Amino acid sequence: EWSGRLSLDVKREEPGSYRLWKEEPHVFTLSGGFQPVNDLWTRAGRVWRVMRSDPATAAGADGVTLVVAHNAINQALLCTALGVGAEAGFRAVTWPNGGAIELD
Repeated sequence: EWSGRLSLDVKREEPGSYRLWKEEPHVFTLSGGFQPVNDLWTRAGRVWRVMRSDPATAAGADGVTLVVAHNAINQALLCTALGVGAEAGFRAVTWPNGGAIELD
């Protein structure tokens, strides 16, 4: 419902929702009960568990798995791997476009 809108318009027209998105994104809820940040963390958790349990993706021949994705899902994957939930992790890690990180 915010897609395609300018942030200034959302801030002016829905100040309470906008403030919640900025201050407590883990509880921010769109119409229909959709919580984008919690949904992101849930999806990242599922992906992380599959990556770690599936022999085909747990590690490549050299012990490395490459993940190519957008900032938010990479952030959620890293936090999930470290055991950090959405409340503490969302926006806590800066992940630039084209960024890379190696986990041991």
